[in-house]
Amino acid sequence: MNDHFWENKIKAFLHDPPDKALSIANHEDRRDKLLQTLNLKFDIPPEFDRIASSMERIVPRTEVWIDFSRTNISQHPILKHPITGSERRFETVSQAVLGLRRTRIGMIIEDVLKIEIETLKSLKDDNPKRTYFRIWRFFRDLITRKSEEVANLPADTRCPDHTVWDHLDASSAIYGAISKGKPALLMFKLAPVQDFIKNARKERDLWAGSHLLSYLTFQAIKVVVDEFGPDAIIFPHLRGQPFLEKEFEDFFKGIPEDVKIKDLKEKLKIANIPNKFLAIVSVKSIDEIKKKIRKTINKMLKDLLDFSLEVFDGKINVYMRNHYLNLLQNYFSVTVCVIPADLNGLMSVIKNLPNLIQKKYENWILLLEKSGYKRRDFDLYSLMFELIEEIVAIKSKKFEKLEGESKKKCTMCGELEIVGNEKMWDDVRNDLAGLFKEKEELCPICLIKRFYPIWIKNKLNIDVGFESVSKIALKKDCWLEKVEKSDLYGELIDSLKGNEKLRKLIKEKEYKLTNCELLYLENWNSKHLKENFGIAVNESELESPKEILRSLHREFGEPEKYYAILIMDGDNMGKMLMGDEMKFVKYYLHPEILKYLSQDVKNLVESSKRLITPATHSAISRALAHFSINIVPEIVNDHRGELIYAGGDDVLTLPPVDSALACAYEIQIWFNKEWDGWNVLPAKTMSAGILIVHYKHPLYDALDKVRELEGKAKDLGRDAIAVGYLARSGSYDEVIFNWEVVKLLNNNKKI
Repeated sequence: MNDHFWENKIKAFLHDPPDKALSIANHEDRRDKLLQTLNLKFDIPPEFDRIASSMERIVPRTEVWIDFSRTNISQHPILKHPITGSERRFETVSQAVLGLRRTRIGMIIEDVLKIEIETLKSLKDDNPKRTYFRIWRFFRDLITRKSEEVANLPADTRCPDHTVWDHLDASSAIYGAISKGKPALLMFKLAPVQDFIKNARKERDLWAGSHLLSYLTFQAIKVVVDEFGPDAIIFPHLRGQPFLEKEFEDFFKGIPEDVKIKDLKEKLKIANIPNKFLAIVSVKSIDEIKKKIRKTINKMLKDLLDFSLEVFDGKINVYMRNHYLNLLQNYFSVTVCVIPADLNGLMSVIKNLPNLIQKKYENWILLLEKSGYKRRDFDLYSLMFELIEEIVAIKSKKFEKLEGESKKKCTMCGELEIVGNEKMWDDVRNDLAGLFKEKEELCPICLIKRFYPIWIKNKLNIDVGFESVSKIALKKDCWLEKVEKSDLYGELIDSLKGNEKLRKLIKEKEYKLTNCELLYLENWNSKHLKENFGIAVNESELESPKEILRSLHREFGEPEKYYAILIMDGDNMGKMLMGDEMKFVKYYLHPEILKYLSQDVKNLVESSKRLITPATHSAISRALAHFSINIVPEIVNDHRGELIYAGGDDVLTLPPVDSALACAYEIQIWFNKEWDGWNVLPAKTMSAGILIVHYKHPLYDALDKVRELEGKAKDLGRDAIAVGYLARSGSYDEVIFNWEVVKLLNNNKKI
């Protein structure tokens, strides 16, 4: 039965051939040839396609056809941006089909069909589920290698604001849901976020908190993916998502490397999954999904805690361990809400909405009626999304964390009781002095964050490599890079190797210091080395390395002690996802269609707002994923920063002070673009906060301050940046300005 389900998912996903827009006539014949390649035939009820098309359709019935078989180039397909409505033309295909109409378009279709068939043969597997995953993930990318334009054709040529892949995803998701019962919209949210992330002493703690939340959310996503397929997740977009690629790497063996994610190990280091997701599922499966999600998250937390408690060498008894596990598992709020697709029920809801919102949906219903198509349950998807967002927001706020019982509180968060007792921590710090500071004692939550980089390395085969914020500070003017290549640096390493105690400060295989803070002369004293590295030495033993360090400073200059924290957030993203920023329907229609509408329908498309559908949601989600996974990491790397988090429209990165403003400026430029080739971008503004702070200032406090700065940039009217400078002495200055000021500075090469 399971194989049967995945075979039918393939049929649903390939119900339209990717080349449909080349010639709409007889496209079903081409679909059948594609399915025959997989020894399948299209024999499933087409209701899934009717539902998907209905909730995407805003085009009244007309006689005009838009495809590449037309001799008039103005009737050729175009692709429109899902938010702004700006258009891209398929110039290469349009030019190729002009001339002998029947012969040339037929030849092109024949060539494209041959490519599609050969591609499907390469993706076929004996296991139907594997075959489905391979087709879903790589069919588009493999076609792109031959023709980017063919790989990005629109789903509906009359309303071309989403690609055929967005429609195929939505159709397959609908099939998966209705094949198991009545379809529904499911939203998941994990909390807390900011409080959990900000409790950090080291950069590794900050990274661990962000990455752990992303990975926990992905574990919940995987429950739905295993049951219904990756297309069931509307956002975040999963095609090209590093966590998914790693999770199903066995499914993807034999796929050409040039279409897989480049630098997968590096991208796995980035927390790029937000703390919530939206999916289309079956109502009958909801209770089981909720149980599996909670069970999966609890298991991951249990495994991580057990791994972390190994450091106590069996001194934590079963009772204590279960108590800590209870604290840990109840620390996180898991909210899962569902709204069934019920058109009649939603129609009654509309009557009780505020006037403006009521009018929006009434106009939409009127437009659907004028379109002449039968109503279906998902036609009010936009309202379903609006309702579920509100319900999840309310429910997730009701959660209260458990308090610890012990009076001895965690030295990092100050909230929960410590694991074990002071004597146990004395032993732990002696054994792992580089991992824990002197007198540091952690609660279960902060403990798993400290061990998470080691645990996740075993799971994902990634080496995080973050040390401390001092490394970021020292990257100013490429100071660290120059120093590590110098003879004096080698001399410093050699001097430490000659001392049995001090050689613990060296990464011997890399021939580098274990921590960049050791490049500051102020940290070369017996107290600092004892507290931070567990090394007991006399001051006299430090004279030789200190003298070398002084020489190094004389040659390369004093090391920078300040670094920057940059946080960025897309403006009005909630409104965009709600559809409040969509334009009138006419902006998303092919220009030729407008010529054939009756006056009353034309008035409707000119006065009714385009509402959000799963396909347009998917297109927006795809834009955010492309931005955060492929663009942001490159920009941050070019500016010598460390990327902590890039999940859609949120960015948290630590750049050196000399590149922070330029890094922020370039990120917001790309976020504001509409296209990156044929990839859609968000086309939105961003606001940002930058805090320049001393490397010894408490990280949790610095994070609070930079979030305040970002909030002030938003309060200014958005599309702005606030920069603060917090001196070691305690003095503080800040300034807020819009991006036009940064543009002027950039043009004058002053950033």
